Amino acid sequence: MWDSFGLGAYKFRSASLNEDYRGRWYFNVAIEVPELVGPVQPAPVASVGIDLRLKTSATASNGEKIEGRFYRALECKLGVAQRAGKKQRTKAIHARIGKALSNEV
Repeated sequence: MWDSFGLGAYKFRSASLNEDYRGRWYFNVAIEVPELVGPVQPAPVASVGIDLRLKTSATASNGEKIEGRFYRALECKLGVAQRAGKKQRTKAIHARIGKALSNEV
């Protein structure tokens, strides 16, 4: 393994190997980062109300719409791939759904 990200300068806390939906393996490392010197002021937070709806997942009180149900377009393709017994295609669709969910959070 090579140190292409300069992680050798940090102290390792833990490491793990994970496999995704497509069977690809990833090496995950948790490191200790030194604390910042001096007090850090948190940014002020404005309050926003959220209205849950049917067509959009939610609408904030400032007018911003939070789209949801993005995976609905992939449900049909996933069903076709599963019924056809196409395991690699099914894994690929599950990976796209998982990636989109992790980007939304």
